[in-house]
Amino acid sequence: MRKIAISLALVSTAFAAPALAQEEKTFLHDGVEYEYSTRTVGNATLVTGTDDRGRTFRLYITDSRVRGTYDRSRVSFERSDFGSEGIPMASR
Repeated sequence: MRKIAISLALVSTAFAAPALAQEEKTFLHDGVEYEYSTRTVGNATLVTGTDDRGRTFRLYITDSRVRGTYDRSRVSFERSDFGSEGIPMASR
């Protein structure tokens, strides 16, 4: 469950502001620093990065779902689990 909570934080933070192409960004959540980048892949937004403990993540975000991996564990959940206000998505 913690992995899903962290994934939700990653997704929420990743889209708090419009993404700049291929620029690495960082944020702090529960004392852990995350470094990530975003890019458009087809109809999805791909968020990839690592945390300060060396755990990697790769999340594909579409209009309705988030799928991917965090620390080599699969995650998949509805975007509605974290809300969608103001979250920019890949254009179609």
